[in-house]
Parts: sequence; structure tokens; C-alpha cells
Amino acid sequence: MAFMEIDPQPARGKLDESMWESPDWIAEEKYDGERRIAQFCGSVVRFTGRRSRTTNKVVEKTAQLPHLSGDSAVPLDGDHRIISPPRTLDGTVLDGELILPAGYVSFCDGGKSKAVTSIANSLPAEAIRKQIQRGWLRYVVFDCLFWEGSDIRDRPLEERKRYAACAVNTWANPFVTLAPGRTLKRTTYEQIIKRGGEGVILKHIDHRYGDEKRWVKVKKLDTYDVVIIGYEMGAETSKKVDGKISKTKVAGKVGALRLGQYVGRKLTFVGTARGFSDRWMNEFTAHPDKYLSKVITIKANDREPTGRFRHGRTINKDDFFRADKSPKDCILDLNER
Repeated sequence: MAFMEIDPQPARGKLDESMWESPDWIAEEKYDGERRIAQFCGSVVRFTGRRSRTTNKVVEKTAQLPHLSGDSAVPLDGDHRIISPPRTLDGTVLDGELILPAGYVSFCDGGKSKAVTSIANSLPAEAIRKQIQRGWLRYVVFDCLFWEGSDIRDRPLEERKRYAACAVNTWANPFVTLAPGRTLKRTTYEQIIKRGGEGVILKHIDHRYGDEKRWVKVKKLDTYDVVIIGYEMGAETSKKVDGKISKTKVAGKVGALRLGQYVGRKLTFVGTARGFSDRWMNEFTAHPDKYLSKVITIKANDREPTGRFRHGRTINKDDFFRADKSPKDCILDLNER
């Protein structure tokens, strides 16, 4: 089967509280790693991700993952060996996430996903060296798009997951696991958050691959008081889901707030926040100095090990200032990291 450029489907559905109790939805853990499509192409499994902004081609990271791909272009040393994929899976395409192994020692500033990216974005020899030293990346499979050359993306999720389970069992690679789908959704979510995970993806059992509304991302959100210490201008262009590049309405205007909290006596950068209205975008652009050192409240998906926020946004589009708080009250709590 010829290699294909396949875009991993995003989760763009909106949470409805009824989904937690409905038998038509299951919960899968949202892993903190890097999304990858795996294609069985003869003697090699080729791993690709999202498209490059410059080339509009899917980015391939096969040589960086010889323990998964079976690619022997970069030889391994010592007792490390290549695991060839079974030829019976030729033409099978899986969707999943590259994640860190348990106990991985990260030398990368940031969260787990950044540590995965630091490996995947290295040259093959360096990526392999890092994994030999610190542990091999794992691949968690949660969907099957093609089965032995047949396109099954239009079949229900329940059926595709049975094919995914069969593929993982046939592959029999010790670095590959199947993501379980759980019906006790709220309990699953709470358990994942309690142990420091990101959250869950709620998926409809009748979902067809490509239907973005039937995957719903549910992540932990906390609120924080922070100080405005600067601004970031909006990009001139943005990339749409279909790969097209278009000009943005925030070009030349403030697109994000730079935020700080106190560590000791030092006001330290802790991330950015978006999500404010067009009115505030124009106001920050016209009078930037007026709002420096003002305190606002944001919501974010927890913190990275560096203390920086993940996906910071204002609590609502227009009402986020804290007139009752001083910048000195905005202290980085080390226990939050």
C-alpha cells in the first residue's frame, strides 16, 4: 500500500453535562505527548504528525523511532535491537500518541509533551541517543483508520477500536499499548486529574473519523491572579484546519498578554493569556502602558514544571481585572507546579 498523507483529526466538540451520564459516550485519557499517525508500509512503520506551515506536508519522524518503526537506517548500539513489524499489517493505519516512559528523567524545560517533542525534533542519531540514555518513547493507540489496506474511517468508533485492539495484539511491540475507553467517565476524569494527568477526550460510540464535533476535550482548569508585564502582537497569518493560510484580524494588534507572578522579590514571567474581546484588543494596542502592572485573573490548564501556565486565557472576554489586588499579592506558589 502506498504511503498517504493523513491529517490527525482534532477534538472540537463542546462539552454538554449530559455526556457524562450518556451511554453513547466513552472517555479516553488525554495523554500529554505528541500526536502521531502510524502507517504500516511493508517492513517499516512510518510515523507522521500534523502538517508543516512552510511545506504543507505532514512531518515525518520515522527514523527517530526505530524501536517502533523497525527502521534500521540508524544502527543501534549495545543490546538495543530493531523490532520489525509483522508484514500481515501492511496497509494498516493507526492514530495514537507518543508519550514518555514511566520514570523518564527529562532534561527539557516544560511539560511532558515538550520532552517528547525535544526527542522527536532531534536528528535521528541524537533522538536515539537520548532514548537509549533515558528510556524509549511509548506509543498509545486509540484509533484505526485503515485495516490491511481497507479504509474504515467511515465505520463507527466501536468497530474501529476493535480493529485497533487487533492491530496492537498482532504488532506485539512491547512499547505499544491500547488506550482503554471507559464508560465511568466522570470517575475516570477525576482519577486522571488526581494523579496529575491532563484530562479526557469524550468520544461518541457512533463517531466517524473526521467528525470533529464528536470528540470533546475536557481538561483541568484552575484560576490564577497574575500581573500584566507586557504584550505579544498578533501574527500576520494563521493556518486553517484545511491547511490554508489566511490573514488574521489581530495582525498589528495585541494578540496576547504577557503575565508575571512574584518569586521572592522578583516579578517572573509565567506565560501568556488570550481570550479577551476585540474591544480590549484595540484598547491594549492603543494604550499599552496604561495596563502594565495591572492584576487580572486567568484560567489555565495547570502549570509546566518551569511554573509557566498551559493554555492561559482570561476568565471571560471583558471582565477580568482585579482592582482589589496588588501585584505583590500575585505570588508563584511552588506547590502549584
